[in-house]
Amino acid sequence: MLRDGALSDAEVVDLVNNQFVPVWINVRTTPVPDLACMEEVLHNVRVNANGFIQGSFSQGFFLRSVVLASDGETLLNPQPGGASLGDLFTEGHFKYGQVKPQHYLPMLRQALDRARQLSEERARTGAVTSDSP
Repeated sequence: MLRDGALSDAEVVDLVNNQFVPVWINVRTTPVPDLACMEEVLHNVRVNANGFIQGSFSQGFFLRSVVLASDGETLLNPQPGGASLGDLFTEGHFKYGQVKPQHYLPMLRQALDRARQLSEERARTGAVTSDSP
């Protein structure tokens, strides 16, 4: 769905290629990354002790787009609230599950804005960072 949707849109592809380091993880064959932010992203999703998604719906139809800062830990595209059918009907997608360019582009742009804000905040406070939008 994502490859046929947002990732087939030239503007999305250009933004991803120029501003991000994309990583595709197939959660059917690879464990979910062990990151603190994944608890929010995986709200109400069952994960076994080995880090694999459980449940037939989640295994067959599981899509999340997660944008992390260069520290590999800070979530740049937080989407408060758990995934629900209500989101699908009101927003057109589940939380972290945007697949259409008109939903994906704003999510990416907001992540870039958040990266810039964090970088500026760290510069003001003197925190050492390698973040750069």
